[in-house]
Amino acid sequence: TDNVGTIQVGGQLHTPCERIEGRLIPIDLSGSDAGTPSDWTTIEDSPSGSSFSGTLNGSPGWYRMELRILNNARVIDTVEVKPLGVGEVFITAGQSNSANHGDFPTAPNDPRVSAWGPQGWQFAADPQPIATGEGGSPWPALGDLLASRWDVPVGFISVGWGGTSVDQWRPYSAVGLFSRMVQALEEVGPHGARAVLWHQGESDAASGTSAQHYAAQLQEVIAASRAIGGWDIPWGIAKAAFLPGLEASALDAITEGQQSVIDNDPLNFVGANTEDLLGAAWRYDDVHFNSAGLQEHATRWSAAIHLPTTHEGQDTSGSQEPDNTDTSTS
Repeated sequence: TDNVGTIQVGGQLHTPCERIEGRLIPIDLSGSDAGTPSDWTTIEDSPSGSSFSGTLNGSPGWYRMELRILNNARVIDTVEVKPLGVGEVFITAGQSNSANHGDFPTAPNDPRVSAWGPQGWQFAADPQPIATGEGGSPWPALGDLLASRWDVPVGFISVGWGGTSVDQWRPYSAVGLFSRMVQALEEVGPHGARAVLWHQGESDAASGTSAQHYAAQLQEVIAASRAIGGWDIPWGIAKAAFLPGLEASALDAITEGQQSVIDNDPLNFVGANTEDLLGAAWRYDDVHFNSAGLQEHATRWSAAIHLPTTHEGQDTSGSQEPDNTDTSTS
């Protein structure tokens, strides 16, 4: 809420030094310097041993970071890291329509949209790291929409797994999918993500899960994520149940369960509703989204996500309804 991000900085030392300092230089979308550097800030004084660590604060933006290593009041080495973003991070989870099972892979237009995986942060072109599938997802398009609205970098950690039920995401399930959520939460650290975006329910509709059972199981997943993460991360919960050939009562049971989880927890909010995106106009195989469907899916997530306060000096005109949902505990 103070509109500042804390950057963890650390590295190895190969020679003694008396101090390590850092600063941020704003860059534009091409990577060229585009603003006044911040003041030099001490990362660590009198580091001992072969490593150093500290923090550097930055307002939302796209930067290169410079470190300088001093000894006897003289700069003996410099290090640069770029690009580095301070902005919004989201964890995405669920089954195939939250993962890489769209018709074709997509990519963001904005270079500030990133995704995290085993190799670290990278440009968020599909397929998203960690999530299953080799096709497209809605997250690159959503990243473009949010980066444009707030003029900040946007990052995703996508851990979805195709064909899974909510029961398989519970922390004590033998399938072990909850470990993927743990991996994402440990990467961001406490207060390090804005929300979990959950799109799942089709498998439960097919198996006849009742509204009560669905709600209880999803609430268990959410409670476990907050306990493991060490903070009350908000959840955006999509209305998602459709599979061709199912009775309306089976679909309604899942969406009722999803709504119940939203209604009974003030930290949860309504996510994208994809129940009316049906047929060849939106889905290439009646289940998974085509290019138009992925774009519309992203647009609906964008409409669902609202920050409790605007980024200072940023244009939030992209918001499509009043901001009445607090989705942040930062």
